[in-house]
Amino acid sequence: MKRLRSVALLSVIVMLLMIATGCGQSSTTPEAVVEPNNQQDIADNLPQRIVSIVPGMTEVLFDLGLSDRIVGVTTNCDYPAAAADKAKVGDWIINMESLLALEPDLVVGMPSTNSLTLAELDQLGINTLAYEAQSVADIYELYRIIGARTGTTEAAEAIIADTKAQIESVNKRIAAVPEADRLRVFLEVGYEPLYTASKGSLQDELLTLAGGINVVQMNQAWVEYSVESVLLDNPDAIVILHPASTKADLVNRSGYDKLTAVQENRITDAIDANILVRPTKRIADGITQLAEFLYE
Repeated sequence: MKRLRSVALLSVIVMLLMIATGCGQSSTTPEAVVEPNNQQDIADNLPQRIVSIVPGMTEVLFDLGLSDRIVGVTTNCDYPAAAADKAKVGDWIINMESLLALEPDLVVGMPSTNSLTLAELDQLGINTLAYEAQSVADIYELYRIIGARTGTTEAAEAIIADTKAQIESVNKRIAAVPEADRLRVFLEVGYEPLYTASKGSLQDELLTLAGGINVVQMNQAWVEYSVESVLLDNPDAIVILHPASTKADLVNRSGYDKLTAVQENRITDAIDANILVRPTKRIADGITQLAEFLYE
C-alpha cells in the first residue's frame, strides 16, 4: 500500500508539472514570452539548433515541421516517436552540461516547469522562449509565437485552422444534446491523494467543449479532493487521467458502487492523458474522445 501511495503521488506531481496551467498560480493569464536576450533580428537569424525542455513544446516544434532543427529534448518528450531519436538533456531536472554541449541557439520551455533553467540560460546569454498556455486560445497563440520565432508562420496558421475545425465539428454534434441531458463529470487526475481539475484549468475548458459539465466548480484550477465529496457529487461519468488507478480499481472503491457513473458503467481510463494535459493541437483529439465517451 505504501508503494502504491508513493507511485500515485509521484504520478500526480508529474501530471501537474506537465500541464500548462501552472499549478498553484492564481491567475489564468498566460506568462509573457521570454524574448531573445540579445534582441537579434528574428527574421534574419532564425534558430537552427533548438532544444526543448518540456514535452508540450517538443510536440509543438514537431507539429511546425522543425524536426531537422531540433537537436535536444528531455526523456519525458515521448511524442511524436521521432523525439526518441533526439539527444537527451535530462528529464524534469535539466542536465545543463548536456544541454550546453548541443550549442543551442534557442531553448524553449514553460515558466511554471522550467523557470530556474530558463533564468540560468538567460544569464549565460543563450536565447530562450517560454510561454504558459492555459486555455485553448492560449494554445493558438503558442503556435503563432513559436511560428513567428522559427519562420513557420504559415504552418502555425494551418494547424490553428485545422484544430478549430475539429473542435467546431464536435461542437456541432454536441449541439444536438439538450442541456438537460448533459452529463455531470468528475475528472480524476490523481489518487491517494485524490486530485481533480476545476474552474480555470485547461481540462475544465476541454470538458465543457466536449459537452460535459464539471461537477467540481471551485475557484482554483487544481483541487485535492475527498472520496466523500465525490460520493456527494454523484457524477454521471468519471474520466481517469493518471496511471495509478484503472477503471477496475475505481469501481471497487468503498462506496463507489452507489455512484451513477458506476451503476451506468460510464467510466473511462482509455483516453490518453497527454492529449488533455499538454497544450498542443492534440487537445482537439482529447475533446473529440471525451465527447464520444460521453454521448456515443
